[in-house]
Amino acid sequence: MAMKKIASIGLGIFLLALAALPARPAAPAGAIDGLWVASVGQDVIRFRLTAFNDRDDDEWTTSYSIPRKDWPVIETGKEFSRKWDEDSGSITFMGKFTGDRGSGSFSFVPNPDFVQFLAGRRIGRVDDEKLIFLFLGNIDRTFIQDMEKLGFGDFSSSRLVELAIHRVTVDYVRELQALGWRNLSLSKILEFKIHGITKAYVQDMKSQGFGELSPSDALELKIHGLTKAYIDSLRAAGFPDLGLRKALEFKIHGITPEYIKEIRSAGLGELSLDKILEFKIHGIDKAYIDYCRKLLDGKKELTAQRVIQMKIAGI
Repeated sequence: MAMKKIASIGLGIFLLALAALPARPAAPAGAIDGLWVASVGQDVIRFRLTAFNDRDDDEWTTSYSIPRKDWPVIETGKEFSRKWDEDSGSITFMGKFTGDRGSGSFSFVPNPDFVQFLAGRRIGRVDDEKLIFLFLGNIDRTFIQDMEKLGFGDFSSSRLVELAIHRVTVDYVRELQALGWRNLSLSKILEFKIHGITKAYVQDMKSQGFGELSPSDALELKIHGLTKAYIDSLRAAGFPDLGLRKALEFKIHGITPEYIKEIRSAGLGELSLDKILEFKIHGIDKAYIDYCRKLLDGKKELTAQRVIQMKIAGI
């Protein structure tokens, strides 16, 4: 769940939507009020929620999806009010849908029992304005108790909010631990979730014959976009024994099978992985190699090393 300042034009649209709604009673103490817009898809209804405090100087916007099976019938062109209850509180949507779009206002009311539960688990108090993130992130008593069973019995209220914002689930944590990473910290788990590391991705990387991967290895590979398909393409290009570090270097420097094919067609003989990497780092392509060959005009043998030396010399 990414939080960001909304543009003034977007705020104006939201305020117009709110003005069109019927007046409603003042919200209970601790409630969070805001505005919403939504789009109706085949499988889910995607909401974008925006809230601000009494001074309008602490705005945030976030997303929330409701499966269509939980809201199968949408009456368009008609004002509605619909409430969802969760362990952390309840949220009420008021507004109207027109076609596959909707807009209106919402109100979130925290559950006092849940607030007391958090205080009793050494988590501490979660501010009222943050409790809605626990609601949207499906953080409830069961989540906290299950996390405690997995070895995470001591985390702060701010960390709990981060887990909610990034949609970390108990199943996700179990998947990571099942990979043999039993001592992962919550901060590392959050990094994994933010970068989209999944059990399937790690298994793909392990299947490449790189041996055991550490959590830091997996994170580095994912950050640089290393995939099984990319590794397969390099091996098919003539490097069947490609190792993990070299594959990562190739990815970082943007070496593709097409580049390898182009360089090999330049008539410099068989080139090693390191030499192709050198070529790419120095910005050498077939056109430059042809230029060097023409420049030497047969007076000197054109070797891979000589091409590099010429490039470094600015020739």
